[in-house]
Amino acid sequence: MKYCFCFLLFLSLCNCKSIEPVAPLKTVNPVPKLVQPNSFIVVPIKLNLAPYLKEVNTSIPKKFEGQKESCEGVSFAYTFYRNPIQFNGKKKYHGF
Repeated sequence: MKYCFCFLLFLSLCNCKSIEPVAPLKTVNPVPKLVQPNSFIVVPIKLNLAPYLKEVNTSIPKKFEGQKESCEGVSFAYTFYRNPIQFNGKKKYHGF
């Protein structure tokens, strides 16, 4: 009985070894870049610019005048009259 107890004690002490797992290799795979195609959205917009262009023409003065007088040197005076402003544009725009 004594030998059996010693044998079991010996076996239990020898078998108490823990298993150490091998660490996995660390590998990092690069994530491929996403290539997005360009996308376009065509939004039809109609603008009536006639009232705004008419206001531009009326808000700018039609006569410009001024003068500079000096005791020595050149003195001058000027007067400018402007014609009505003309705007040109296209009715349809086909971009891209």
